[in-house]
Amino acid sequence: MSTAAELKKANEITNFKKYKAKVFEALANDTYGLTVSQLATVCKLSAKTIKQILAELDVEKNGDVYMLIKRQITPGDGVEIIESKPIEDSPIDISTTIFTDIICPKADELRKKDPQAFSIFAYDVMRLSLSLYSESTNINQFDTNVKILLSNLVRRLQRSQNFINLENKGSV
Repeated sequence: MSTAAELKKANEITNFKKYKAKVFEALANDTYGLTVSQLATVCKLSAKTIKQILAELDVEKNGDVYMLIKRQITPGDGVEIIESKPIEDSPIDISTTIFTDIICPKADELRKKDPQAFSIFAYDVMRLSLSLYSESTNINQFDTNVKILLSNLVRRLQRSQNFINLENKGSV
């Protein structure tokens, strides 16, 4: 005869296996890995549960990002091939090429599929960019440049929001 405690424990184990499968699938579908907060959003689980699951999975931690160590590829998996083209040696050309050829298409794809995941992706790209930039400049200049960047972003968002509002009202 099963006691309530045994049933509860069995349910917890079953649920944990389901959650583990969700996390595994999310990591398997993301080539570049995910943070705990991204996994929590995608899998709709708590950060605590995600951390427990990650402890049991065969993952590699790179900073805050977790990736599967051995990605199992099934015959149905599609492999995206990005055609390479020569890049000029200037840093601006390199960053522009990376942004337009890799980041923007992924962002557009995410925006259509999952707006919340797109928001996280955009924030992470901005965070990583600012982090790299902060390492290459003095702190006073960095502070000034970030303030200018933020004010420009806010101004552009306000303009685009006003344009959308005018467009919805038929004024454009």
